[in-house]
Amino acid sequence: MSHAPSVNPDIDGVLKVAVVGEFQIGKSTLINCILMQNKAETGQRGGGISTTHKNSSYSLQGRFEIIDTPGFNAGDSDDETAEQAIKEAEVVLVVKSRKQLDDTYRTIIRRIKDKRALFLFNCSNTECWSPDDDNNSEICEIIGHQLKNEALDKPFVPINGKIVTPVNILWASFGLNLTDENDSKKISRYLLNEEICESRDDTVLRQAAFSKSGFAEIQDYIENLPLNLLLHALQNSDKLASDFADTFCDKFFELVSR
Repeated sequence: MSHAPSVNPDIDGVLKVAVVGEFQIGKSTLINCILMQNKAETGQRGGGISTTHKNSSYSLQGRFEIIDTPGFNAGDSDDETAEQAIKEAEVVLVVKSRKQLDDTYRTIIRRIKDKRALFLFNCSNTECWSPDDDNNSEICEIIGHQLKNEALDKPFVPINGKIVTPVNILWASFGLNLTDENDSKKISRYLLNEEICESRDDTVLRQAAFSKSGFAEIQDYIENLPLNLLLHALQNSDKLASDFADTFCDKFFELVSR
């Protein structure tokens, strides 16, 4: 699969959303789930090789520009490329998988201090496979507290009340029929072995994975992003939120009128 074109800085009238995080964290797979198509090039899971080395832009509904970025810990030039996407974006969607905030994510937090930021915890590994597992709620709370400690004045945007939202991006991708054969077999076996789904029917398995992935609420939130962000900004009294609401109103009404 070839790389998509680099970000076009002349695209106007759309809400720009940059997806950031470490490499091999699931950013491109998440974007494919948002688009419901395999457009962003993904790497081999666990291969330890970064596949994204430039910012690539994808249109969603003609209302949003979703920007895929290189991993922040893949090299200095990739870091600079990702930082450029953050500067151009109005919203940053941060993807994380490990339990603790490390130096990479502290760097990301410093870079997004003037942006609306959504924070996802990707459960697509065997240590914390199911998003509705109690352990994941605890992990998300821990990361949420760490985020507040790192940036006390940073207005992270909650999704349905959660500062950090758990999601299994691989399950969502499987549910949308976007995964390769090897991952599909692995997920199917897990769903059956854990009795999450009793049917071996492929369609039923995909439906079970998607419903358990936690992605539906994220998908709904992103599709209604202008309204959700405006409401969040108006509910917060901090200066940054107030400035955001003032500058966002015109774009909001332009977007929802399409």
